[in-house]
Amino acid sequence: MSEYTDKFHSMSINHALRWNSSFISLLIGEQEKWPESLANAVKNLHDGVGRQNAELHPLPNNNIPPILIFITATSAVPYGQAIKECWNVAWPHEKQPIFDLIDVSFKRFGDVQHSKLSDTQRQDLDKKEIEKLRQEGQRYGAFTKAAVFDEYSNSNNTLKRADELLRRAGFKDVTYCAGQWGLLSPYDRERAIVRNENQALPFRNLVIQKGQGPQELLMDMKKIGRLMAQEILKH
Repeated sequence: MSEYTDKFHSMSINHALRWNSSFISLLIGEQEKWPESLANAVKNLHDGVGRQNAELHPLPNNNIPPILIFITATSAVPYGQAIKECWNVAWPHEKQPIFDLIDVSFKRFGDVQHSKLSDTQRQDLDKKEIEKLRQEGQRYGAFTKAAVFDEYSNSNNTLKRADELLRRAGFKDVTYCAGQWGLLSPYDRERAIVRNENQALPFRNLVIQKGQGPQELLMDMKKIGRLMAQEILKH
């Protein structure tokens, strides 16, 4: 095992066996893993370089960190914990970005597989979400200094949907950060935040799970965030 993998296992003795060493290396960015790592993506996000749009096509560098970072609900939430911890450790003397959730899931907005929202219900939900995003942008002065993070990019539907709502809320030149970091997650069934699907449509609220597994996940991701910061400081 590598230096950081050894460190991680020593920090998380009770639950280390649940983690795959390759997965840890991919997040932390050790040696040859650095270019595709989450740590490198966070450094680029901070530096305003290697930027991408919602279709993951290149954008011009702006060389400034985002003021507001949206984390896609629900599976990306633990990664947001790692990013936040990493940012705090790597750049402790800088003003930290605001982290918030953006929930554009088909399960929430309704498609033929998951729910049956009427056009009126879907339009009403759109308006509410757009207004929430608009208020966030206005509160933090972030309409041109925002980013969206998604841990796993396949068809980019999540990013495209987020971009649609953010544009309608007044955001411009948003940076989108996505990769393949979700493929190796050892916590497929222990998400920190889940969707409460028992409420009447279209109000599918997000609720925090308080069980041991989800809490261990968040603690482990914070530890990984600190190790990511150590690797960033080498570059």
